Amino acid sequence: MRAHRLAVSLLALAMAAETALAQAPDATAVVRLSYTQGQVRILQGETTEFDQAQANMPLLAGYTLATGEDGQAEVEFTDGSVARVTPNSQLRLDKLPGSDTRDETTELTMLSGLGYFELNTANSQHFAVHFNAAVAEPVSNSIFRISLDNAPEISVFVGTVRASVSGAFDQTVEEGVSLHFDANDASNVGRRLSNRTRGTSGTRTATTRSRSRPSSRRARGRPAAQPTSPVGMTWTPTATGIR
Repeated sequence: MRAHRLAVSLLALAMAAETALAQAPDATAVVRLSYTQGQVRILQGETTEFDQAQANMPLLAGYTLATGEDGQAEVEFTDGSVARVTPNSQLRLDKLPGSDTRDETTELTMLSGLGYFELNTANSQHFAVHFNAAVAEPVSNSIFRISLDNAPEISVFVGTVRASVSGAFDQTVEEGVSLHFDANDASNVGRRLSNRTRGTSGTRTATTRSRSRPSSRRARGRPAAQPTSPVGMTWTPTATGIR
């Protein structure tokens, strides 16, 4: 029985790889689904491409990872960066530039739920993670979380991330800081420092409704530290993605 399941999994991987390579344009990267647990589906638009994704499946631009109540998944990009999605979440791979188009931006969209991102900028890679009406772009090697379970929120654990809403808000977010976005008014943003950054207990917020000037502080550019698993993550990463 185990041998039969293994054969079916290998066949599914082979078929997925053949399909991805046939569909991928020359200028588009094929990234890897490096980890799965529980129910993980792969969608393309409204169509389900795979009812149950398997680790090491290739992924194309336009694919959406959709996890069930027990589902978790990790995507590894060509530079070693990773994106992880937790149960009841969806992440869409919008644009995956090939290795010969380094100046172009890898674009992702967090559609629902909770996702963690470990993104590497050391070799001039560019990433943009869209969520709600906002976009997060790492300025230095960064680890951050995007939550859409309630009001949209971005929390930076390591590095510096630029968070912006077109025409309404633009600010760099340092490690230890969270931004909370009003789901109904993208220009209404609350800023909160974590306890380890303040050195005190409690919550302190500051809300702005006007366009904020980006921080003039130069990104430190130092390699990010080896991360511990953030709250809500239960697996061991296959690669940190941060050198």
